[in-house]
Amino acid sequence: MSTPPGITRILATSGTWSTLEEGADRAFEVTVESSVPRLVWAATGQGVFSEAWVQTVQAGSAATIPLVPTNLPGWLINGAGVDVSGGKHSHTYTVTIKPLDARGKPVKGKDIKITGVVVDKDGPATIDLDTLVPYTGSTCPTSGRRTSPTPRPRPRPRSRPRRTQRRQPRRQAPPPTRTSRTR
Repeated sequence: MSTPPGITRILATSGTWSTLEEGADRAFEVTVESSVPRLVWAATGQGVFSEAWVQTVQAGSAATIPLVPTNLPGWLINGAGVDVSGGKHSHTYTVTIKPLDARGKPVKGKDIKITGVVVDKDGPATIDLDTLVPYTGSTCPTSGRRTSPTPRPRPRPRSRPRRTQRRQPRRQAPPPTRTSRTR
C-alpha cells in the first residue's frame, strides 16, 4: 500500500560518516520512528501506521529518508481531526544514527539520537539531519582538559577502625615461685 494521495514526502538526508582520528569512512545505520502509532488520512480514510524504518548505509555513502510532513492538515487520530494550526504538529520523529565498525557491528556508546524532529510542509524539499545532531559538551570541547597523561592518584592509606571500648591493661601473670626440692 502506498502513501495516500495528496501527501508529499520531504527527503531527510544524512551525509557520510568517518572516524575523527583516522578519517576512515564508516558505514552507519539510520532508524526513524514516529511519535504516534497510527494516523488516518481523512480524505481517503486510509490508515498509515508507524513502523521503525531502518536503513544501513555503506561507507562513503549518504542516507536518504522520505518523511511525511508533521504539520500537514488532514490527519485523524482516534477519529478526531488533528489541529496543526499555529505551529502545532500531528507527530514528530525520532532519528537514531548508529556508526558501524569495520565488521558492520554497531559501535557501543556512539549512537546519536535526535528526538522531536519536525518536518515542515512549507519548508525546504530536503532536510539535512547532520545539522540537527545535538552537541552536549561544553562550548569548547578542549577547555579544562589535559592533553598529557596524568599520573594516577596514590591510594589513600587505610585508617584503622576506631575502637569503641577502652583497651584494658594486660594482666601479668604472677612471677613463678621457686620451690626447692629436697631428696
